[in-house]
Amino acid sequence: LFSWMVKHQLRLLRRSIEDMNHGIYDLTGNYEEIATGLSQYLSVLSKGDEYLTVSLPSFWHPGRNLGINGRFLTMNKLICQRGATIRRVFLITPEERQNDPHLPKIVQAHLNVMNEIRAGGGQTGEWRIEAGGYYTGFKLIDKNKRDVFLREGKHFGLWSRQGKVIMIFPIYNEEDTVVSIKFRAALDRSKIKHLREFFIALLAESEPLEQYLGTS
Repeated sequence: LFSWMVKHQLRLLRRSIEDMNHGIYDLTGNYEEIATGLSQYLSVLSKGDEYLTVSLPSFWHPGRNLGINGRFLTMNKLICQRGATIRRVFLITPEERQNDPHLPKIVQAHLNVMNEIRAGGGQTGEWRIEAGGYYTGFKLIDKNKRDVFLREGKHFGLWSRQGKVIMIFPIYNEEDTVVSIKFRAALDRSKIKHLREFFIALLAESEPLEQYLGTS
């Protein structure tokens, strides 16, 4: 039985390695498996690396997704303290602002992380990527417009380590639960260039997260 189990695990590993050689990896599973895997992979980023991401409130919902104060947010803080640059933009609809009971706690959790980084001497007030540090902005956006962004694959992350970039796309089911994280290394560099330019434009027009609670 153990021999069969080992062969099965080796087949799965061989399949994953083959996919990675083609620039493809899918992290699939339940909440624990996705939160643990994503945090472990993010942990390789350090000084000089970047994490740029367009985020949705539902990505941080507790119980079914990454959680309000979970290990993934903690890992964001840790890699920034090691010298990685993090930029995040929340796309928030008016409906979520009015009806999502988790949203104020999510915002506060991210503000708490930036406060800790700032208290340790890190930069949190400048949105430009070259300034380094950790910056989070938000943009209030019409739901229909955001849905267009999502259909276009604009809910994404870009992880850059030593100049090599991987694209990350969360996949949700009909209940807004994250069921998979797709990692893709683009053979066509123009796609990464397009996503990065889109992100920088979005970042430039976003407002600092500190201002969220004061918006009407």
